[in-house]
Amino acid sequence: SSGSLYKDTNKNKPSHEKSILNPVSNYGISKFILENLLNNFSKEYGIPLTICRVSTVYGDSPSAKKFGLINYLINCAQTNSIPHLYGENTYRDYLHLKDLVEILIKISYMDLNDQIYNISTGISYTCLQIYNKVKLNLKERGINLRQYEDMGLRLGENGKVFISSMKLRNEIKWVPKINIDKGIKNIIMEFN
Repeated sequence: SSGSLYKDTNKNKPSHEKSILNPVSNYGISKFILENLLNNFSKEYGIPLTICRVSTVYGDSPSAKKFGLINYLINCAQTNSIPHLYGENTYRDYLHLKDLVEILIKISYMDLNDQIYNISTGISYTCLQIYNKVKLNLKERGINLRQYEDMGLRLGENGKVFISSMKLRNEIKWVPKINIDKGIKNIIMEFN
C-alpha cells in the first residue's frame, strides 16, 4: 500500500513512483521488504513482475464491509458507538474497490514488466472530511452518527499521504470512475 511506504507529502507535491520511500511502521517496512524480495526473485528467475502501490481501498463488497474508516463509521452508527478517529487531520487517498479491480485486470493483460505503479485517485481527504461525508449521508437516511473522539495519530503512521497516479494514467489512460461521494452513498445503501 502506497501510504505506508512514502514519507509525508503534500497536495502540491504528491508522492510518485520514484519518490523517496520512508516506511515508518512495521506494516510499511514489511511492504518495503516484500517489494525488494519480489524484485530480486523476479530478476533471478526471469519471472515478469509489476508492482502496484495501492492507496486506501474501500467498497461495498461483503469482505470490504469489515475494514476501513468508512465502513467503521457506518458500523458505529448502526451500533450507536462513539467513533474514534486516529488523527482527524490525517490525510488518505481513498480508492473504490471496483476501480481497483478494473485497473488490476487491465494491467494483467498488458506487458508492463519491471514497472511500479501507484494506483490512486490522486485526491486525499482527512479523517474528519470522511467522517462528515459519512455523517451527512447517514443523516439523509435517518441514521445518526455520534460525535467522534480524536485519538491522535497512531504511532508509526504518516499523517499526510498524497499519492500521484499520473504514470498509470498517462501510460494506460486510466481514470477512476467512482468518486468518494458516490462511493460512500453506495456503501450506505448496501448496509441497509
